[in-house]
Amino acid sequence: MHHFSSSRPFFAHSVIIQTLSPSATTWWSCSPEERSARRENLVTQLRRRLQPPPADGDGWGDVLLEVATALGFSGVALWLPGSDSLLRCKAFAANVVMDLFEEQTRMIAFASGVGMPGRTLAHGVPEWIPNVIHDDNFPRLRGAIRDLVRAVVAFPVRVDGQIVAVVEMFSRTVLQPDPETSEVLLEIGRAIGRSGGLMRSSLPLSP
Repeated sequence: MHHFSSSRPFFAHSVIIQTLSPSATTWWSCSPEERSARRENLVTQLRRRLQPPPADGDGWGDVLLEVATALGFSGVALWLPGSDSLLRCKAFAANVVMDLFEEQTRMIAFASGVGMPGRTLAHGVPEWIPNVIHDDNFPRLRGAIRDLVRAVVAFPVRVDGQIVAVVEMFSRTVLQPDPETSEVLLEIGRAIGRSGGLMRSSLPLSP
């Protein structure tokens, strides 16, 4: 399993986190002006971070966790379609302990329209669950309860207009859908897609 703690060395050298988290103010509590500046910095630094793009799932886990942490999330999963068109977890990373939730995430597969990744693939827009504890159709609920996962948001990654991947971010805080954050996530998805690093054939799924 690919798992991180808050003491993992890459955090100390993360340009994304250093740029976006210069103070204790979080994305969720900063002013509209601060959000606008952080959004611009996030996309700029992400584009630089993706040159060249990661070559494997562990590398993508590192990059995506930097972005998730800068936005106040605790974990992230990258979903790619296999030859059977089912979405499976390619990478999982967290800055808190999510062992059981990670195990369940890596073991499950979603068809288009099914589950958070599948709904995002089908609809092409960010999907939100404010609190999975109150969601009647969240198959990873046991792990979420044990590992204190509450909010989940997923967004698409596009290449030439086609969705080639889905990214999920997890929070231990209840979060209501936020239009501005959704716009930022779509912009992140576009930046990831333009990097050229997530073409289906170049990233075989991990066992």
